[in-house]
Amino acid sequence: MLAVGLFAYPEYTAMAWDDGSEAGSYCGLFYGCGMLLAAQFVALFIEVAWVAGLSCILFWSLRAGKVLRVPEEIELAGMDISKHGGAAYDLGKE
Repeated sequence: MLAVGLFAYPEYTAMAWDDGSEAGSYCGLFYGCGMLLAAQFVALFIEVAWVAGLSCILFWSLRAGKVLRVPEEIELAGMDISKHGGAAYDLGKE
């Protein structure tokens, strides 16, 4: 995601963002500008905040509805045995 903010070529970004300013005002950090890199970091922060917020809401509602975990007896027996009828790993029990 941050590659655009680092490697954006000035002439190509001028074609994309023709706002009347000087050519090359939006370019990658390696071409002498930092505006696109700053925009990429802002977008990254917004995306992380969005995903974290929705994940908190989802997992809180699953926890409140008591559907996040399996029942205790299935947990103690093991999910492999309860769902597949046998142990997934042979741990030397003969």
